[in-house]
Amino acid sequence: MRAGGVGVWKFIVALLSRNFSMEGFPEPARINHVMKTTDSECGKCKIGTKRLNLNKFCKRDYVIMAKVIARDTNTASESTKSNTNTNNPYGSSSSNNNNNNNSIRKSNSNSNNNNEVAKFTLSIQKVFKRSPNQSSPLAVALRRSSQQHVALVVGVRDLECRCPKVKVNRSYLILGRDTEGPPGALGIGPRSIVIEWRDEWHRRLRKFQRQAAETCQ
Repeated sequence: MRAGGVGVWKFIVALLSRNFSMEGFPEPARINHVMKTTDSECGKCKIGTKRLNLNKFCKRDYVIMAKVIARDTNTASESTKSNTNTNNPYGSSSSNNNNNNNSIRKSNSNSNNNNEVAKFTLSIQKVFKRSPNQSSPLAVALRRSSQQHVALVVGVRDLECRCPKVKVNRSYLILGRDTEGPPGALGIGPRSIVIEWRDEWHRRLRKFQRQAAETCQ
């Protein structure tokens, strides 16, 4: 009886140990999932709003339809693509660059994503509103007679949060301001709108074009 009792206890201990190891500790795949950016960390995305109106059309410097034809596989820090213009959200002074570099060294991999940017190449397909600044990246691209391509810079963390959702070989409607991008490229800022193109928007945007001449100030 004692031998049988010992065998039963060994079986129970082994069963409990197995359950504890499986349920008490998360598997590696679960750990990696937790490390990714969650919806609660990203917050609500306003860039992908589909509510288009004349007011939004008027308050942006440019409105274009563009196709994403390529993505640069190399990511870079925002400080490497920044401007010295303090009004530019990507820009900073040399002292700020040094402080940013020091903070990046001290940060972990997740915080590094906050400073990294990805670069896309856009092929301009339609222009519904031109930037009044003739030296803007969009204006320069439109003056080219051959290929009307312009760069778009997006934060890596924003892409992880799907804000905006940008994929190669997809066409998008982009509304933005010149000050939201680094020198020589369009950028994503708090006032930007980036949504996947729909053919039914073409008629509405043409209507905005006609109304803008009388309404936009």
